[in-house]
Amino acid sequence: MTLGRNSYWYPYLRLMPDVEFSCSWSESDLKETQDSVLITELEDYATEVEMEWHTFKKVLIQYPKIFKKKLVDKGLFFNIYG
Repeated sequence: MTLGRNSYWYPYLRLMPDVEFSCSWSESDLKETQDSVLITELEDYATEVEMEWHTFKKVLIQYPKIFKKKLVDKGLFFNIYG
């Protein structure tokens, strides 16, 4: 049930930049911060987001008529939740 270009939100969503959130940073990216407190906080946040994804995914797959398989996407979730 995607409206694509016909969606009310299409113009807004089209303007949104591609962003890489800290929860998807690699270990080397984290080390570059050189801040052990920040690294710990970001690792905890990544764990939290991962747990949220698994919970959310369980709900999505229960309703395949509403949430098509292509919408059950971890990358998409991270972009929205990020």
